[in-house]
Amino acid sequence: MLQQNIIQELGLQDLPEDTQAEILAQMGEVVLKRVLVNSLEQLSENDLKEFEKIQETATPEEIEEFFNSKIPGYEQMVTKIVEDYKNEFKETVNGLKESLEE
Repeated sequence: MLQQNIIQELGLQDLPEDTQAEILAQMGEVVLKRVLVNSLEQLSENDLKEFEKIQETATPEEIEEFFNSKIPGYEQMVTKIVEDYKNEFKETVNGLKESLEE
């Protein structure tokens, strides 16, 4: 359901389903990288060392829990990163549509 909302919001519903899935996967990868980079930048030296120890064996849920416990406002940061990226992507899609219509 969330994926369909994103597809609709970005105006990608006319694309083939495999293309939609590929775009969503790429978007997810970009968002995860941005969240990771932002999170690592906010950790103290000791927290970075702790993260290095757990990253190899921790599940994604445990890593998220770690960041949430170490970074004040973590959830809001993630929400902002997602919203910012969706807006960037919308601008790109709209720009492409405009250039195709010319």
